[in-house]
Amino acid sequence: MKKQLIFHEMTDLANREGAANLSQGIPVNDYDSDWLKAVTTQCDVNWQYTSPGGSEALKSSVRQQYDTSCETAVAITSGCTESLVCALLAFRARGVTRAISLEPFYAYYPGFCDIAGLEFQPVRMDVRNGRIDWESILALRPDSHTALIINTPHNPSGHALSVADQHHLCDLIAQAGCHAVIDEVYRDFNYDGAILDYDRLFRAGILIASSWSKSFLAAGVRAGWLIGPEPLIEECRSIRMHLSNCTPAIIDNAVVTVSQRIRDEQQPLRRRYQDRRDRLFEALTHAGYDTVLPSAGHFIMARHDALLRLSAEEQCIFLTRKIGVTPLPLDPFFQDNAEKWLRFSFSVSDDVMTCATNRLKDMPRDI
Repeated sequence: MKKQLIFHEMTDLANREGAANLSQGIPVNDYDSDWLKAVTTQCDVNWQYTSPGGSEALKSSVRQQYDTSCETAVAITSGCTESLVCALLAFRARGVTRAISLEPFYAYYPGFCDIAGLEFQPVRMDVRNGRIDWESILALRPDSHTALIINTPHNPSGHALSVADQHHLCDLIAQAGCHAVIDEVYRDFNYDGAILDYDRLFRAGILIASSWSKSFLAAGVRAGWLIGPEPLIEECRSIRMHLSNCTPAIIDNAVVTVSQRIRDEQQPLRRRYQDRRDRLFEALTHAGYDTVLPSAGHFIMARHDALLRLSAEEQCIFLTRKIGVTPLPLDPFFQDNAEKWLRFSFSVSDDVMTCATNRLKDMPRDI
């Protein structure tokens, strides 16, 4: 688990050096006043246990986000992290012994699989165009003992699952009898990527995990969900009783209130994030980086040929101390980060983004 400490280590480094911190995926707190009002104006709050499956109001809020004619059930969780762990444990109870995921993968996926007792098997994707190597996945001979973890929009590349890849995924499930969970925690930050065909995915029996924590810019709220077929969701609800058990009523009520209050603001929010994406992409390109333009998410992957003499972590330390910008080394997202990719977050304030882009544009060419 030590690799996961790099998130906090890079933030501590940025704070010590006074650098623009682009290393962590912590959202800008644009909605803090809405959360504060939603929490502090509640009366007669229940401080006891709530239903492990979540309130009907909260589950209804989830269903409203999915345009589908399929019969689905919803389980409320303490964030997308718990959603994924519940899904993997439910798969394990059905005889699954391994999980296949795209590489680069979110750094916590191997740990989730350890918790669920699953072997973790990553398959490389082409990070420059988001192409999934389905032949390599088929070569692993997926079957009923196999689960797939699909992250879309993808962290760290920012690619969204294409229509063709959605078809490949559903066909594979039908033919091999395997299971799948989609992690779409960045679902509300899709700028110009493909949209998921929820009807097709739900008909294939796929679970979908997400959260309000990211969508409503409150990563510490820890409020998420799973949606999918009733039998699997019921198992996930039972599993949650042995984890966080339930969502506190004060958070449950606040999520419903904030959902109603700011849902119409999601499009303007996306435009602000897309603008920051474009500014950061331009600055990184100007600085000589080989850069992947994301169609969604909060991050830009980049590498610099002139810095390959250094490890990815050493590059981040160098950029912090010499340029005043702190990215994240992507070693925890790869089995072997041979190309030494870094991740730059644009989920920061306009002031921090202006500071970071100005410093990157002033980056000397003879580094």
